[in-house]
Amino acid sequence: TNLAALQHGAVVLQGTGAQTVTSSGGSPATAADLNAAYAKPLCDPLPPGTAPGTATYGRNAGSSGSQLLGPVTVTAHLHVTGHYPELVGRLWDVSPDGTRQIVALGVDRPSRNDGAVTFQLNPADWVFAAGHRIQLQLVGSTAPLFRRSDGSFTIRVTRLHATVPTG
Repeated sequence: TNLAALQHGAVVLQGTGAQTVTSSGGSPATAADLNAAYAKPLCDPLPPGTAPGTATYGRNAGSSGSQLLGPVTVTAHLHVTGHYPELVGRLWDVSPDGTRQIVALGVDRPSRNDGAVTFQLNPADWVFAAGHRIQLQLVGSTAPLFRRSDGSFTIRVTRLHATVPTG
């Protein structure tokens, strides 16, 4: 049996307007916590938090929860200013008290200033409990886990569509 045969549907996260990701945005403390070589284990939940210079999309996991099974595919239209852009996707399981558990990560380095981009987060098998929230966060860096861009940039994200395959 292959992965596609186990998937039974998808949860879709969509952007309703423009959001901005910056090279200086995000929380350095959160980025450090995501690098298991230098911080606590990835299985430890992180405290609630939002950070400027990031884009966030989410929806409830539903009354019976939802199971991610495979890679999340992110498609969006980007308008980039600056040099050497980097777009890091983080999929979070957010509990009712706001604590967050990282589920999947992926990075894209857009090669042009305007246009559509599609990239995937690493495949995962994860159950979002009933009452939890599925949240996609886009940031400009997750250094030291992914190498930080050498440039300074701003990315305007529109028409985001993220497909979360379910089992």
